[in-house]
Amino acid sequence: MENKATMVDNVPEKADFEKALNAWFLEAEKEENPFIDIRADDLHARVGEYPGPFHRMATCCEVMYEHYRPSVDRILQFPPKGKGASMEIRYHLPRTQVNQEENKSDAPRPQSFTVKCEYCHGTGRDVRNLSAQQRSCPAPGCGTSKKGLHTLAGKSTDYMPCKNCDGSGLNPKKRNANQITGIVFEPCPECDGTGIKRKTS
Repeated sequence: MENKATMVDNVPEKADFEKALNAWFLEAEKEENPFIDIRADDLHARVGEYPGPFHRMATCCEVMYEHYRPSVDRILQFPPKGKGASMEIRYHLPRTQVNQEENKSDAPRPQSFTVKCEYCHGTGRDVRNLSAQQRSCPAPGCGTSKKGLHTLAGKSTDYMPCKNCDGSGLNPKKRNANQITGIVFEPCPECDGTGIKRKTS
């Protein structure tokens, strides 16, 4: 029987999820599939330690989000907390072609930096509301054209976590379901969904 120290040593890391996900893409591409649907719990099971006390589901979901391309991919299931076993994404194949198109970007401007939108988890879509996930992220300064990124003036060290939303990017006063529109969540008005605010002197 393995002791606790040995079990901790076997905990999967981000690189393990990256390797497993890319291998899964290649398998599907060899079968000439136009897309592949991947759930977070299935990906984690391929890597190991799931289900179990030392799982790394949050890291698993983070890797899946990083490979998500709003222009061609689709989120099929979105966990209430943003990261969870039920998350499922339909990835367009082949990935080489997708990544070549998405990796084209301009050089950053001086005295500015980019930060991932906390509201949409860097997807550029309104993934918080399943009924509206094909729409662009409603957070000001985000959206599909920005690839889920905000460009903020200054340096990252000039900012701190937003106190209004505790860094979640969600408006804490707008979490009630709207039976007509189906919109449940909205971006935080204090930080525009970035989860951070500029420090005040």
